[in-house]
Amino acid sequence: YSPYSYLHNYYDPSMRTPYTQLTVSTSRGCPFKCTYCQWPNVINNGQYRSRSAANVLDEIMEVKNTLGGNLGSIFFDDDTWNLGKRRIEELCNGLKDIGLPWTMMGRIDTSKPELYTTDAYNNLNYIVTNFKNMEFHFTTMKNLPGEKPGSWQKDQEILKELQTLGAKNNNTVHWQISDCIPFPGTELWEEL
Repeated sequence: YSPYSYLHNYYDPSMRTPYTQLTVSTSRGCPFKCTYCQWPNVINNGQYRSRSAANVLDEIMEVKNTLGGNLGSIFFDDDTWNLGKRRIEELCNGLKDIGLPWTMMGRIDTSKPELYTTDAYNNLNYIVTNFKNMEFHFTTMKNLPGEKPGSWQKDQEILKELQTLGAKNNNTVHWQISDCIPFPGTELWEEL
């Protein structure tokens, strides 16, 4: 058996991209030190490092050339994929040439003003109204320390509005609102 024969065993269903889905990591760790997150304490000693766009694109092309038409999509499984403006621009340009659907895990607040407008809502509004035939999955969190009453309900209203706006461009918008749960070993656990 070739390592490629096992690719069909792995699929992230959060976005409905075609099978066979290639999972790629372009970075390790996360530069953000969110108090509720366990990664800074248990992975990579809280350090962040990324691979070059050329290295990532070479890996994808090697798999695509090996599998031919059997590779259906790419899933970037980084903690935060969209970091480093130049690196992301190079990746996006290379992905256009590769020509496969892809999805990623990212943060809306890492976008630079040159790419979007200045705040998170405007960023979200921009991407669901200026792109067509795309799928978006948004994740937010409720019950964070210091959260004001009704704020997550307001998030839900905003997400419903974005869903309606996105539908006008044949975009699918779905989301999850997760509870903030302090894990032992995190800064938030100690704080609470």
